[in-house]
Amino acid sequence: MTTDQPPHDDLPIDLSEIIIECTSVDEVDHRLDIEIPAKLIKRFQKKIKKAGQQVDSEQILSALVKLGLDEALRNQDFNPVWGPRPFGDPSTWRVSKDKPLQFTFMIDDRPDVTWPPFEQIEITRPVLEIDDQLINAELEQQKIVEGPRIPWDGPIKPGLEILLDLRLTGLDEDQALNIKDVTVMVPDGDEEAVIAGMPVPEFAKLVEGAATDEEIVVDLAVPDELAGELGRDTAVLTLMVRKAWSIEPATIEQLVETYGSRNEQVLRQQIRLSLKAKADQDQQQIMLSQFFEMVSERVNIPVPNQVVDHIIQQRAEATRQHLTKEGQSEQEIDDYLKKQHPEWFEQALHQTRSRGVVNMLARQEQIKVTESEVQNVLNAMAINRGIRPEQMRREAIEKDMLSGLSFRCLQIKTFEHFQPQLTITDMPADEWAAEHQVDQD
Repeated sequence: MTTDQPPHDDLPIDLSEIIIECTSVDEVDHRLDIEIPAKLIKRFQKKIKKAGQQVDSEQILSALVKLGLDEALRNQDFNPVWGPRPFGDPSTWRVSKDKPLQFTFMIDDRPDVTWPPFEQIEITRPVLEIDDQLINAELEQQKIVEGPRIPWDGPIKPGLEILLDLRLTGLDEDQALNIKDVTVMVPDGDEEAVIAGMPVPEFAKLVEGAATDEEIVVDLAVPDELAGELGRDTAVLTLMVRKAWSIEPATIEQLVETYGSRNEQVLRQQIRLSLKAKADQDQQQIMLSQFFEMVSERVNIPVPNQVVDHIIQQRAEATRQHLTKEGQSEQEIDDYLKKQHPEWFEQALHQTRSRGVVNMLARQEQIKVTESEVQNVLNAMAINRGIRPEQMRREAIEKDMLSGLSFRCLQIKTFEHFQPQLTITDMPADEWAAEHQVDQD
């Protein structure tokens, strides 16, 4: 968006000498070709040196690119949703005293959107009653979690905790996913167990009677999020039980001491509050997902091709690396990526359009996320993990999680802003879960 031009005397170079060409690419994107003449680069470097600043070539490049891009955006009346994006390979951008610096960005312009009447959007609110039955079940679970482990050398049976190595392979054994040191409780009866994110039906029947270091093999349906890595939606799961423990459940008195409660009544209240907080989080996520899904379905938002292509490219590169390590040929990998492209395209388009809806609604309503709000999320994550907040923040920075957490905060704030306008119907949480499971099946 156009802003006032800053005085050139306050800047290290004269921005008016930067050469900028803007070309419309499609209904969404515009191409910004930017050239910083060699004489400006020399002038910039002299001023940096005169000021006594010690900077390397990468810092100079970054500063010049920022100056050029900022100037290009000041000269255009754009209101981007996805923001400026480098075009081409930025690693080829070089600073030279004798040559101009040339680089290109793509930028979208916010499309005109007619939002649906929000009062006509109907969503369901799953309601979970935190009763004594739930509290008692959680108490029993905590007794197991906090109880001492006793090494077990006999056959595997329900109620034991076991340490597994697992291998997930395609039915033709051409690729595999290996995961070690997975701890899981052996459930009772026909209950499924979730192992490394994969639901394994009737798990107790599979492992019951097995001995340590014995392999257990079963055919398995692969979750969508792993199907891309394996190149299959069905697979063979091979389990090896490495260790097993029986568990002596902790007593109520031990739980009271562990959690610093004054007595059992206070402990039950703490559990009630914890279950309520978890239920509220789950409820909000379900409602939030419904809201943005319905809005996305009711508006037509053009999406930049480059954004969608970038998501697909990242997924394809990760898949190619994995399948290469597993010994697949280039032709096999190319054939698989070609087969997956239509599905990945639809998923990337949906993801990009959903993010666009959130960003556009937030900008329209002037909803912003503060640093303290992101830190609050990190603090909650730290509590759940049992680590200090500063450790959680370091981990988030190292794993590049902050932008995702910021967007998550934006989603929540935007939903909460529109929530009073929506038509909301309450439904018991167990009915919602059963209905949702039917839809998935």
